[in-house]
Amino acid sequence: MRVDTRPDLEALPVRFTSPARLWFRFIAGDGSSTEAGQGVSPVSGYLLPNHLDGDLEIFDADGSNLGFVRPDPAAGIVWEDAPGRPSTVGQTPARAIPNQFVAGIAQGLLDWGTADAELNGGREDALSALLRIIDSTLWSVDPFGHTGDEHLALLIGHPVAVLRARVRLEVQEPIDPTDVNTTAVPLRLGALTHWQDGLLGYFVNDDYRTLYCADAAVAGFAREVGPNRGFLQQANLVPDYYQTFADDLGGNAPKGKNPVAHPYVDTSGVLWIVPGQEYLLTLMVEPHAVVHATMGLLPRKEIGMRREWIVDALKRISPTFRFGPVLIDPKHIRMPVANELQGSWSWDHRTDLTKWAEDPIVNATGDASLSPDPAAGMEGWLRIVPPKDSGGSGSPGTGG
Repeated sequence: MRVDTRPDLEALPVRFTSPARLWFRFIAGDGSSTEAGQGVSPVSGYLLPNHLDGDLEIFDADGSNLGFVRPDPAAGIVWEDAPGRPSTVGQTPARAIPNQFVAGIAQGLLDWGTADAELNGGREDALSALLRIIDSTLWSVDPFGHTGDEHLALLIGHPVAVLRARVRLEVQEPIDPTDVNTTAVPLRLGALTHWQDGLLGYFVNDDYRTLYCADAAVAGFAREVGPNRGFLQQANLVPDYYQTFADDLGGNAPKGKNPVAHPYVDTSGVLWIVPGQEYLLTLMVEPHAVVHATMGLLPRKEIGMRREWIVDALKRISPTFRFGPVLIDPKHIRMPVANELQGSWSWDHRTDLTKWAEDPIVNATGDASLSPDPAAGMEGWLRIVPPKDSGGSGSPGTGG
């Protein structure tokens, strides 16, 4: 573990004169208290933000598609199983997501979705707030600094690793330990000024109704993203958007034009902890990046991921994109797809209420052609599956 001796929390309400130590470690992602290391992974699963649809695709720790948390005009936010999986309509995400911590993130969004729907559009929903927090935090992270672009998922999506960790501050106070152990001190997780720090947000003690961001600036300067918002709406509705992108960063403006203000997000950028107590963390982290812990009264600490924890899953993650209804030839499905991406494209759709089909896609050309068979309107999911030999085997990353 590397230590940075330049903390960035300068003003603190308390100073300890006794020896103190900050424990910050990854733990097993399956819920046990075992410290992560060789053969023990802290990965609980993966999240894949989709700004085109405004949803969050969820994957198991091995990279298998589980389903989506997506906005719904009537219900607010709903859970939908991945194409080809047995339906759990009307049930909690825990039925489809085996890991309790990833399921907790999904359920927290659904709970807020119900509360947001009761306001009849009175505020931004929690899912949109989460996607915007991830988006604005990524501005300060080098996404390919550790992994490169060898994994297909890093090129056509941007998977976020969900990791488990714990933190504890120990103070050796022989005279008055009771007073010390009731004094809360600030802890900052993440560091926007370090491009290698990939913390995108976190949850504390399995409370998934409150998302902590790495810094208050993340919420303050978040841009509009999502379906029909920002760059994804009609160009004539966004006059000089690109030219004026950074205008609200200048002068004395403390925030951007569209800050995240949802109660789901704790925008302070600081977690207050009490010495002697252990805090369990569910971290959302850029793959292969590191996470800093800063207190101001101790040297900054840094923990990072081992390559072995995530490389196999990143090889298997296959993003899906919802389309439809579209007119297609049911016998020979032709769509314009990117041939430059290594992998095979498929069209996943329902053949009836209980059965799924996965049909191969032929890349559409510019040549005009008429099929002898009538076209059919169909809804489905465009999926790209990485080649079986994708990815590589490099040296391990920073150990936890």
